[in-house]
Amino acid sequence: MDADTGGQTKYVLELLRRLGKARSVHRVELLTRKINDVRLSADYAEKIEVVADRARIVRLACGPERYLPKEQLWPHLQEFIDNALRYIRDQGEVPDAIHGHYADGGLVATRIAKILGIPVFYTAHSLGRFKRERILSEGMSPRASERKFHFRERIEAEEETLENAELVIASTSNEVETQYARYDHYDKDRMRILPPGCEIEKLRTRLSASALKEFRSIGTKFLADPAKPALLVIARPDAQKNTAAAIHAFGRSNLKDVANLYLFIGLRTDLDSIGQPQRDLYLEMFNLIDLYDLHGSVAYPKTHSPELVTALYQHARNTRGVSLALSKHENFGLTLVEAAAAGVPVVSSGAGGMSDVLKNCGHGLTVDPENFEETAQAISGLIADPARWRALSAAGKKNVSRFYTWQRHIASYLRLVKQLTPDRRAAPSVRKRVKQFATARHYLVCDIDDTLTGDDRAMRQLTDLINDRDDILFGIATGRNLQSARAFMEESRLPDPSLLITSVGTRIDYNFGRFNQDTHWHRHIQFRWQPHEIRALLSQIDWLEPQEPEAQTHDKISYYLDRPLPTAARAIKTLLRKSSLQARVVVSRNRCVDVLPVRASKGHALRYVSWRFGIDMSHVLTAGDSGNDIDMLRGLSRGIVVGNYSKEVGVLKKSKDVYFSEQANAAGILDGLRHYGV
Repeated sequence: MDADTGGQTKYVLELLRRLGKARSVHRVELLTRKINDVRLSADYAEKIEVVADRARIVRLACGPERYLPKEQLWPHLQEFIDNALRYIRDQGEVPDAIHGHYADGGLVATRIAKILGIPVFYTAHSLGRFKRERILSEGMSPRASERKFHFRERIEAEEETLENAELVIASTSNEVETQYARYDHYDKDRMRILPPGCEIEKLRTRLSASALKEFRSIGTKFLADPAKPALLVIARPDAQKNTAAAIHAFGRSNLKDVANLYLFIGLRTDLDSIGQPQRDLYLEMFNLIDLYDLHGSVAYPKTHSPELVTALYQHARNTRGVSLALSKHENFGLTLVEAAAAGVPVVSSGAGGMSDVLKNCGHGLTVDPENFEETAQAISGLIADPARWRALSAAGKKNVSRFYTWQRHIASYLRLVKQLTPDRRAAPSVRKRVKQFATARHYLVCDIDDTLTGDDRAMRQLTDLINDRDDILFGIATGRNLQSARAFMEESRLPDPSLLITSVGTRIDYNFGRFNQDTHWHRHIQFRWQPHEIRALLSQIDWLEPQEPEAQTHDKISYYLDRPLPTAARAIKTLLRKSSLQARVVVSRNRCVDVLPVRASKGHALRYVSWRFGIDMSHVLTAGDSGNDIDMLRGLSRGIVVGNYSKEVGVLKKSKDVYFSEQANAAGILDGLRHYGV
């Protein structure tokens, strides 16, 4: 229907189904977004959908209930992560591994893996840097492309996922060499080319009488002579699929005299109910059919079922037709594989990953799709040469089984998974809630500097409130080290916190009568952490000044910027990535820079605690003012941003569960508690 419902969706669903049938798989679950939208099937609102005995789809809340294009999901992903962690904990079983698909799914999988300490695998399907270059080359302005596609967030998500992934699965060598190679975290040693499988048996199965009758009715409705060889285009309504080139080649030549053109282009009810890009594409298609007067030679049904697609392939084979794949770019090209399985030769642009399929299957010809005469000649030449047509048809049917069966894909996939998934990593043990956590209804976690500090009177009022309320549990999440944080609390006579997250989330201490460090968290965040190498590398940057010795720890490297620099974080990240060093970079107040292990942050630490003790994040209130508070304020927690917040926190203004107080410091916290009815 649109850019979110293409071949990658079909691939992920089939991967789920096939893994669920593999004997070595205990359970496989596909976590996706729950959608309740009158324009879509009610299935999308089902919490659980069983696909096979050991495979199911689990749908979780994420932002508004209605359908949203993937480009609009970024502000809501932390909510999805929190709901996923809640769901996994409720199952009482930690997954052995998590596999993220596409940019947003990759980021979600990476963040979950950081909490649980399990390996993350990644399949991008398409990559932002490559898409941005292509769109800019086609004339869209950088500002317009950013507004529409949110490339900055997408590319940063892809970089973070590539940085953390144990394994990256690509479909073609073209994808590895021309797309992934554009990224700072490109590491060919962690990449494997594993082409998707194809449902070969379905394309060769005898169809039901009702499906054949429905397919014949399409021919009767649209075509003057349905017995002519069939030229087929099967694609979603996307300009990249280049459907117009197929119509131009067909209309400008004598092909309409010797063949019929079938356009199975997405699914539509009426043009008013679809998005503008899809509407524009359909209107162009209808206009071209009128321009070349192709009525009686072109079939373009509004909808088609999977069985009708199979019927079309079989009809093309029986009439000695040709499949057209003239896309401007394809990461893979599933329709080429389907055509090979059905025994239908292909005329293709060969763009992107399609070149791999054509090379492996040997069942097609490559043309310049913008040269309509060349394209038409290649098609008519195949139709007019039965011997060549049969040779290409036979090659496709023979070779597709060597490269593109699901059995081959699943066997290779599970072999890789087993190699990279130890027998239960040291995942954080799930603990029963201690008395303090069990009796509280609200968990208030506050930053110290410029959030609690700055208004002594309001801080005393907040202290009195916490002391008077048994249902509020108090915690601290600060950039200060443990000694500095405890000294401040004693001096300010703050309530004794039950939870103390210090040094920007690199240390966690619990206070169940006495302070106790979470040593598992300390071990957990050492993942790929190389502090000595990072210090040596960053010492070369002249605009970074190391902070005082007491601000430094083994797991937190801190600097001052010698001048405000909006691109500082990006510049530091790029330098680290190009040096194969992995770290999290946080800029606060336009002046302070913290470099942390990739698994560490205030938000990660808080969610780790929530996971271990079964604290529902929707019962957590967080208060902060600066950049290192952002991931703590997002998600299911009810965030409070105090009035004196720094500029970088403004990105949260669109988040539905973040309250921006007009009052500064501790007065802003009190205002936020009133806002949430606490």
